[in-house]
Amino acid sequence: MDREYNDRYWEKEPTSHNLSLFLIRNLRPVFAKKYAKIMSKFVNDINRPKILEVGCGTAATLHYLKSYISDLAGYGIDSSQVAVDIAESKGNNFNFLKGDAFDLPFKDNFNLAYSVGLIEHFSREEALDIMLQKKAAVVKNGYIGAVVPAKIGLLNLYERCLGKKWLFDTEIPFTGRELKEFMERMNLKDVRIYYVYFMTLLGLGRKV
Repeated sequence: MDREYNDRYWEKEPTSHNLSLFLIRNLRPVFAKKYAKIMSKFVNDINRPKILEVGCGTAATLHYLKSYISDLAGYGIDSSQVAVDIAESKGNNFNFLKGDAFDLPFKDNFNLAYSVGLIEHFSREEALDIMLQKKAAVVKNGYIGAVVPAKIGLLNLYERCLGKKWLFDTEIPFTGRELKEFMERMNLKDVRIYYVYFMTLLGLGRKV
């Protein structure tokens, strides 16, 4: 997904009457809250955990994490300045910056680094590069997460029905097995895959 497209998306997403955008806008809080609830369990025993959302968009999941972990230090990075501005407007005193998921300016810094709806827009090799950037950004025994569309799921079925009318030009969904093996290729341990509302997969693994 190129940066110009990303900017155009976030410029129109908040107010568009497009059916797909309407569904995404209204379902996002439901899914974001579920992702936050699951991920919070992996870091809620850490004092003031540092959490990074890569390709954060509006950082909905990061903001919901705050409701489960009141003392978290939240960070978000996105290639779109429009998205960064929207995320900042939601408060919570998080730190947001414009940047590149393929070149994160962090190393050994976070207890959890994750993305939601990001890596499926790239080839598997490019997706692996992004995941390795997240791995480098977390401390030892920190967690790396990724939310992707489930290949066998309602969201993928909806996208296939829409065909070229779907919002994004390229999406490569995962099966649960594919995502688990993909994350294990990074030498992550204790990889867990969660199937969320028959639409998406959340994968989490630990850096050793």
